[in-house]
Amino acid sequence: MQITHHSLYISNPEQSLGFYLQQLGMQLVKQDQIGGRCHYLLQFPSAANHAQLKLIHDPQRVFSIAKQPSRVDGYWKFSIAVGHLKTARQNLIDNGITTTPCLEIPNLAYLCHLEDPDGYSIELIQTHLLEHTQSSLIKQAPDYPLGSAAHFNLSTLRVKDIALSLSFYQELGLELVHTFRSDERNMSLYFLADKHAQAFADLQAAINSASQSVGKSMNAEIVEILWQYPETLLELQQFDGTAEDEDFSYHTSTHSGFAGLTLKGVEEQQSNSVNKLVKDPDGFLLRID
Repeated sequence: MQITHHSLYISNPEQSLGFYLQQLGMQLVKQDQIGGRCHYLLQFPSAANHAQLKLIHDPQRVFSIAKQPSRVDGYWKFSIAVGHLKTARQNLIDNGITTTPCLEIPNLAYLCHLEDPDGYSIELIQTHLLEHTQSSLIKQAPDYPLGSAAHFNLSTLRVKDIALSLSFYQELGLELVHTFRSDERNMSLYFLADKHAQAFADLQAAINSASQSVGKSMNAEIVEILWQYPETLLELQQFDGTAEDEDFSYHTSTHSGFAGLTLKGVEEQQSNSVNKLVKDPDGFLLRID
């Protein structure tokens, strides 16, 4: 199944739309009034196959957004892939947006973080690792506020028991394509893609080809494939020990501000499971369209 929407509650539509449209370069593709709530669908230009960001304004909704990183809140962030990270960060700083320093995580990513007006965590991740930075990808504002083309790359959730989560999402048609282990942070990351997507066969072939390389070169090729992937990936994070702790659970209700993910796939369109709400093993809300 493909992730089509990543939904967040917002407190001030004017501030949020100004941030996402003007500072990040997204476009408002649809606006709906449903009851007393207003839904805004945003998308990056030329990124039609990636997830849309759905911002929901409900004057009656009370929510509290955790400061990240958090060890108790299940929702973490979403990631935007950009062609040239330093340019994106500098453009944001020039426009008064506080952004963390660029950070290289060896064999994984070159990234930085910022927050939207409500305090949701956003990750900017470069499509190439630091040593492969492509200055030719830099494009000029105002058409490219982040200094290059951008796309919605990752939806990231924390999970208690990765075995349960992988089984659940694999039944929905998402396939594990890469894992990353951090002994320093006592955690692992798992990246999943829609196995029914047209791009999935190319992804598997590219990863299999990259796996013929050796050591660092192999991993670099694989993660760059992920950061350039033409659909939004699901990223699951598990910290060591959570699965064995019977008393532990993440806060995953919509009171966190995260309103869930929408997934869509051919199999679901042909079955009785369309247009329903389900919860994953940690309690995250999913809409199956």
